[in-house]
This record gives sequence, structure tokens and C-alpha cells, in this order.
Amino acid sequence: MAKENEKYRAQARRRGVAEGPVDALAVLDRDRWICAICEDEIDPGGRWQGSAPGGVQAEENRWLPSLDHVIVNGPHTMENVRASHALCNSWRDVHSIETIRRERSAAAEVERFLERRPAASTYLAAEVD
Repeated sequence: MAKENEKYRAQARRRGVAEGPVDALAVLDRDRWICAICEDEIDPGGRWQGSAPGGVQAEENRWLPSLDHVIVNGPHTMENVRASHALCNSWRDVHSIETIRRERSAAAEVERFLERRPAASTYLAAEVD
């Protein structure tokens, strides 16, 4: 996140808006490791896994911590950033926060259903009997 911090500070200087040191860990702690976009927990133990072929984020990276700018292209300050997942932050570029929350909620419902459903072997064993 240190490289991103310097990148955003440089962009803020070029735009002539406020920029200051942003302590990512302090922001994540302040926001209690909750994504401001989808409102789910952020895993503090996650580690960056590199990029998949073609520069696409590896699946493991999508739920890692990121900082979202409240005012896009606004100041790069502690007051203008909030905790988010890397994927939610990138989705926010093209989707409303409400859409992201709705889609994440629907995906969570599917995951819960799949966890509760009996394994396929249960059905196969019943057919053999």
C-alpha cells in the first residue's frame, strides 16, 4: 500500500488538491476492518498473492484491504479515505454502492445455500439402495 499512497499523493499534487500522509493501517483500524462499500469484514491476515496471467488480480487478492477515496479525485487525506476490499473498490468505479451491496448479499446467499446442501454422493448413495 506504500506505493499506492505515494501514487495518490502525486496525483493530488498534480490536481492541486490536499494531500498528506495516509496511514493505511490507521484507516483500517479506524474503520474496524469493515468495508465501507459492501459492509463485510476485511481479513486482516490476508496477503497479496500477485497477479494472474494478463495482469488480472488473482482470486485471493480480491478481498484484501484497500483504501477507497470518498470524493473521487479529491484530496488524498485521512479524512477522505475509508477501508474497503480491493474488489469492492474497483467495482465502485462502475457500480453504485447499493448495487454492490445487493450483489454481494445475493452471492452470500448462494454460498450459504451451497454450504447447507447435501453432497452429491448423498444423492447417488440413495439411488443405489
